[in-house]
Amino acid sequence: MFQQSFSFKVCLLGDQGVGKTSIRKVYMEEGFKNNYMKTIGVEISKKNIERGDIQAELVIWDMAGDVEFRNIRQSYMSGISGAVLVIDSTTEINIQTLIWWLEDINKVPHEYPIPVALVANKIDLVDLRKVTETNLEGVAYLLKETLGDSPLEYFETSALNGQGINDVFSWLVNEMIEIHSGNDH
Repeated sequence: MFQQSFSFKVCLLGDQGVGKTSIRKVYMEEGFKNNYMKTIGVEISKKNIERGDIQAELVIWDMAGDVEFRNIRQSYMSGISGAVLVIDSTTEINIQTLIWWLEDINKVPHEYPIPVALVANKIDLVDLRKVTETNLEGVAYLLKETLGDSPLEYFETSALNGQGINDVFSWLVNEMIEIHSGNDH
């Protein structure tokens, strides 16, 4: 019997083609697919997590990254508990774009802080890599200011081989449980 039970809405955010859907599918144990298919609107998955006497249902909203979907994303993000903001480690970081994503999160009315995992995906493409861990750490430090009291942590992942993906969601689930349990953060 669980002493606490939660349902958390997690939004996968980031520009088109960074690997949001691949990360979700690998996390949901659906496997990696080499063929790229653009997400139109949103795709939703659910996963139950148990942490001792706590049960958490993750409702993962995989959002389209196209600029033309920016206006409708706000309505999709209503009720957000946590976010995974994905960038492609083979392209230069655009700070302004990341700030826009975080501003979209901040615009959503919320009672609790919204933890954000900043994820540099495609680290398996070593020869094409343009984002180093040092770059990522510096960007994460700068972005924390935009989020206010919401925690932000950075991760490196490969949807191709699954590296780091469980770490991202484990951290996010732990943060959301801590925040929503009323524990000091």
